[in-house]
Amino acid sequence: MKKYSVISLVILSLVAFYLLGRIKTLSELPVNNQIFPTIVPTTNSPAPTLKITSQPTKKPNIEPQTRKSPNKLPVLNGGAIFGLINAYRASNGKPFLSVSDELCRLAEARADYMMVNKMEAFKSSQTGGHTGLIDVSSQYSGGGVGENLAANLSNDSSVVEIWKNSPPHRELMLWTEKNGFLITRGCIATRVSEVGSIVVLLVGDK
Repeated sequence: MKKYSVISLVILSLVAFYLLGRIKTLSELPVNNQIFPTIVPTTNSPAPTLKITSQPTKKPNIEPQTRKSPNKLPVLNGGAIFGLINAYRASNGKPFLSVSDELCRLAEARADYMMVNKMEAFKSSQTGGHTGLIDVSSQYSGGGVGENLAANLSNDSSVVEIWKNSPPHRELMLWTEKNGFLITRGCIATRVSEVGSIVVLLVGDK
């Protein structure tokens, strides 16, 4: 009887060891068939670096500007001044002047002449007797020619305004006849330098 008790005790011990082994094995299985990866930090990989790039520089908005001479006087627009003269003529019932290539060539030469010797030719001119105008008359193929001059003005409209306020200059802007010749043509030339600026208006019949 005692022999059977010992055998039973041995058998129970073996069963107990077996069950403990099964329980340990089951505890190592994945839960619900899910695999949980182990994250191992990498020590030999360089840490990511953030490359900082500068923003592109915005180009400045450069507005177009009127060209200026060293004495800060602007280069006036001969075409704009000529248009203002024609508008003034029309407001007074006078016909438009058309541009003459010959008068433009002579006006350009006159503007150059007026800038020579620090504009002394302009300073010595008198109303109705501009210095050097006789040379223009001798080179002109037409029969009648007249001239207005203006110096050191800051904008196109001021040229016409100053001529409007001077009777001899206003009269020439409104010419329709000179010495029996119909005044139908004209041209403007402008110059600017360190000594000042000049505007030359020539009107004539050709």
